[in-house]
Amino acid sequence: MRVPFLRAAAGVLLLAVPVVLAGCDRTQDPLTPTTPVAVEVSEPDFTGTLTINGGATRNFTVSNIGIITITIADLQPNRSDASLSIGVGLGIWNGTSCQLFGAPSLFNDNAGVGSGIAGYANGAGEFCVRVYDVGQLTEPVAFTVGIKHY
Repeated sequence: MRVPFLRAAAGVLLLAVPVVLAGCDRTQDPLTPTTPVAVEVSEPDFTGTLTINGGATRNFTVSNIGIITITIADLQPNRSDASLSIGVGLGIWNGTSCQLFGAPSLFNDNAGVGSGIAGYANGAGEFCVRVYDVGQLTEPVAFTVGIKHY
């Protein structure tokens, strides 16, 4: 009496295996994770005029974890040897000011055209860029700063 029941149960199990396997895609390795592709976000250029002993700030929003790069794209008028340096900092925007010297923050007091800083956003939030005179300006300079996050 047990034999017919076992044969019937075995038959149901054998039929279930092909049905379950039919839903599997054998071309993908289920143990290999997919890596999300980073999307580059370029903020509009930060432009303005930096005065002697002055500074300027711009805030922006980052919506994902990732890298933030700040690059000095242009300083005018620049010296003929292109050695003019200003300060540039990346910080946290608190709603009224840019907090550069609290953690996490980055700054470069010797940034010229083509240089800058890079940091990492460990979460979404409000960040800021600050450019400032480090004592080298003898006249106001126009600046252009590029801001990207990935």
